[in-house]
Amino acid sequence: MEPVIILAGGFGTRLSSVLNGLPKPMADINGTPFLELLIKNLIKNGYSDFILSLHYKAEQIVDYFKNKNYKIRFVIEPKPLGTGGAVSYIINKFSLEKFIYVVNGDSWMDSGYSNFKNENRNIISLVEINDISRYGKVEMDKKNRIVKFLEKQNKAEQGIINSGFYKLESNIFKKSNLESYSIESELFPNLVLKENLYGEIIKTTFTDIGVPEDYYEFCKLINK
Repeated sequence: MEPVIILAGGFGTRLSSVLNGLPKPMADINGTPFLELLIKNLIKNGYSDFILSLHYKAEQIVDYFKNKNYKIRFVIEPKPLGTGGAVSYIINKFSLEKFIYVVNGDSWMDSGYSNFKNENRNIISLVEINDISRYGKVEMDKKNRIVKFLEKQNKAEQGIINSGFYKLESNIFKKSNLESYSIESELFPNLVLKENLYGEIIKTTFTDIGVPEDYYEFCKLINK
């Protein structure tokens, strides 16, 4: 099984008012860190090998998980590398080949993480939501090939968004000459131009805990 790289190095600035000094992936969800809930959900979906990409307050995350019964490798970025740079750093560090999975450490899908196991192409999870104002919009053709990423529209409308779970070829990260770069704004548009990125709309509940109102909604969701 290919490893799952969990991007958990962000600063969580927008969520700082509810974090009480914790790094964002460790946000308290009714007594359990968000990151642990995410890992348990991934395990439930058949994954077992995790690599945590860390930077901000990395020691808190390492201290929490180092004695847990999960197969986790910890990688601390020497400086903020962006999502793409962080994955490139890990691929080089562990000489990863073929496909890898990447998941955002602040995004949640109730189900759908097992959908890509038989895929042998670059593919990302998508969800349809009623209000895309916080997100960019994704457009696909009839072959489910992604043709366009649209920037935030800042208006409440229904649409398809990137939900933060990917299966990608490791060599696409090795081709970048940039040390620090973004998967979403730099790598994905390049793959779109090459007609080498696909999407799958997953019917599931999606949450991004990046702002306080969505964090509180997620706490209610998990408590049900």
